[in-house]
Amino acid sequence: MNSAMDLRPLSVGETLDRSFGIYRRLLVPLLLIQLICVAPVYPFQLYFVGSGRELSGWYFLFALLGFVLSSLASAATALLIAERYLGRELSAGDSIRRSLPRVGAVIAVSLLLGLVLMISAMPALLSIAAGGGLAAVSAQGGGSPSMGAAGAALGLMLVGLALMVLPVIVASALAVSLPALIVEHRNAGAALSRSWALTKGRRLRVAFTLFVFLLILMIPYIGVGLLFGFATSADSDGALPVFVLQYAISLLLTPLLYCVITLLYFDLRVRREAFDLEMLAGQVATA
Repeated sequence: MNSAMDLRPLSVGETLDRSFGIYRRLLVPLLLIQLICVAPVYPFQLYFVGSGRELSGWYFLFALLGFVLSSLASAATALLIAERYLGRELSAGDSIRRSLPRVGAVIAVSLLLGLVLMISAMPALLSIAAGGGLAAVSAQGGGSPSMGAAGAALGLMLVGLALMVLPVIVASALAVSLPALIVEHRNAGAALSRSWALTKGRRLRVAFTLFVFLLILMIPYIGVGLLFGFATSADSDGALPVFVLQYAISLLLTPLLYCVITLLYFDLRVRREAFDLEMLAGQVATA
């Protein structure tokens, strides 16, 4: 059944509501994508967690494999959501097949995004580290730090905390890079630039939407931590069930994040470019 959404500017509440609605309708194919792409490395990750062995070359090999498969799952998930939002049916298998040629570009976007975020966070981290170092040096010798040194250390830390707004803004500016890459057939660098341009003037709104969503997303993880907190503190084997549950929650909720990001992408295009359904639909990958 083709049921395209009406493409109009959405409020934050409408964006989240539609994201949850699409997630409910596509739950089975979205979970199939996760199970097919991501779950194969899960037994090996479980083995390393449960065995308690030191990290080895095999661990990093499976971590690399997991990263590649996660990139494939991200591309297939974004494609499936975009197609359904534009009123077209697509199976989990077809989404994975059509996304295979884009895996390299998705990996490149992930690495570039991580690099840009790390660079944007460096001023804040350096300021906080300098403040902590100054406090530690001034406290050496067993005496209390002087008022001047304590004030300087506190000031540096406060500046560092204030500078944390920079990576937040950068993250919101680049938040829709993946759907830009998938829907518009762009390369990694062009996808980042496209996201930067689309979010211009609306980055606070994007950041607020993602912040509200992440607050909702954290509830299950906090619940797991509370349920098994006593078990992990009393028994080292308690870490294993926590890992299993957190992994299951991740498989369930990761597609929901892509629903939000993809809808933000379409909303930004409607607001900035006034694109209608036919123009948007014609740009989704058809390979």
